[in-house]
Amino acid sequence: MILIKNKIIYSILTVVLLFALMTFVEMYREKKLVSNYEDLTLKQYKKENFKLSSDGKKRTIYRIEIQVGGAVKNPGFHEIISGIKVKRLIDEYIILKNDADLSKVDLEQKLYDNDKIIIPPK
Repeated sequence: MILIKNKIIYSILTVVLLFALMTFVEMYREKKLVSNYEDLTLKQYKKENFKLSSDGKKRTIYRIEIQVGGAVKNPGFHEIISGIKVKRLIDEYIILKNDADLSKVDLEQKLYDNDKIIIPPK
């Protein structure tokens, strides 16, 4: 009789532990997002795609596509945040060639969807 009670208790404990383990694994998976074949935590995703406005409310950061050409090592289309300036684009997204002439580029210009930026050579 005691043997049967022990088996029942161990069976119940095993089921509870398995359920707890499965729940933990599922919660861990939900905290990850797959974006462009990269693992991205939910916290990083929110930081990159949402921002607090001056009144404390969340607002969406829109991503746009621009085209970059000229004296750059990685010409083509780039997905960036709407409204950033050319200076930030150069700092964070593109790689300039040695002969790039930035004196002819308005570094304070804000970028919007479908803009084309040409970095002229010297």
